[in-house]
Amino acid sequence: MDDHDAAIGYLELCVVASIQGDSHLRKAYALLVSSLERCRRVVEASDACQRGLEAFPDDPELLFRSGVVAHSLGQLQDAESAYLKAIRPRSRDRFSSIDPGIASYKARHNLGLVYEAMGQADLAEVQWRNSTVNHSQFALSRRVMIERMIQKRRLQTAQVEIEGMLCDSVLRCDGLLLKGLLQETLGNIQDATRWLEDAVREFPDREEPLQALCRLLFDHEAWPEAEIAIEELLRRTPGDAAAYHNLGVVLVRQGKQEEAIQAFQQSLELRPDAAMTQASLDAALSTRE
Repeated sequence: MDDHDAAIGYLELCVVASIQGDSHLRKAYALLVSSLERCRRVVEASDACQRGLEAFPDDPELLFRSGVVAHSLGQLQDAESAYLKAIRPRSRDRFSSIDPGIASYKARHNLGLVYEAMGQADLAEVQWRNSTVNHSQFALSRRVMIERMIQKRRLQTAQVEIEGMLCDSVLRCDGLLLKGLLQETLGNIQDATRWLEDAVREFPDREEPLQALCRLLFDHEAWPEAEIAIEELLRRTPGDAAAYHNLGVVLVRQGKQEEAIQAFQQSLELRPDAAMTQASLDAALSTRE
């Protein structure tokens, strides 16, 4: 139900009422840490995780959660240690309801992010590649790895990786998005637009292709096309304050001041404290005078 404040109260009571060795206790600690983190109570999450690990030092879910919390706190060495312990082989001598990914490919993905934050790009890529060895359709690691290749201008290697994704029905959407990014990086904006339009057409139920197309058109000042794309995005996600703001900017650039004012006002209704949107609205209103 996403009511993490209420969950925290019950989980804390559960921990207090439990006896050391109860089969549910390690899971209660893991859920407590997760809910505290979702509420951005990261220091409390760290404390709860430490208490859980004192009782269950080899629990993979608590180790995974410990890595997440440590990374959030900027404690990169601790995060690295926790993830390495999480992926360590262990016997399955007890009942467990954990997601198996947290002791394998998901932990390796997060470990790659930790190594990237440490400035160890080679080690990060190793972990992202390892995360897909037995889970070839785990798109997140592939996506991050290829994005970094493009950023570092390893474009031929990125191209080879993308072609493999385009041939896989599960990975194809991410492959199309990356193909668009690659073409944009090469300066081929028309080709980039075509690839993203293909993604929008082939995957109409996913928002990210349309968001990527809107960004591309906005960044490269294709104002009429950007207006159409953003309006379609707002049709799908009418509560997107940032999209209303961007639509306002696009309309101003085309001299459509009254429509722009309405877009900025709609954005502010959803996000009243957005100073940039308020400034844009004030500037648009000043043209009336």
